[in-house]
Amino acid sequence: MCRISIIMAFLVVVCVASALGWAQQTENNPNGQSLNRKPRIKPKRNVTATNQKKKEKYLCYEQPRRRNCRALFTRWYYTGGNHCMEVTGCVYGGFTDPYKCRKICARLHRKQQGTKPRPKEKRNTN
Repeated sequence: MCRISIIMAFLVVVCVASALGWAQQTENNPNGQSLNRKPRIKPKRNVTATNQKKKEKYLCYEQPRRRNCRALFTRWYYTGGNHCMEVTGCVYGGFTDPYKCRKICARLHRKQQGTKPRPKEKRNTN
């Protein structure tokens, strides 16, 4: 009997507290924004994307490493310039498609060479 009365009292308190919480009015500042809101927190930088870029840079300099298995995998490895080499077998690492290999590694290769884009031509406006 005692346990039931404690449980019932707890439920009454929860119901009253929730009813008062829902009926609470919010105060507004002159701009019409609620003063009871939590402050906005800036989202953290996307760490996953940063780690993915580091991994892709590493794959550009990696050589094919063979391992023991019974399957055939096709991977692409950067060989310099704008060329990627296809390696089939039990290899570890590399890119899964040639387009991504050329796109990422050729860009890194150009940055290392120090090539700069041509300056824009000035237009004569008379």
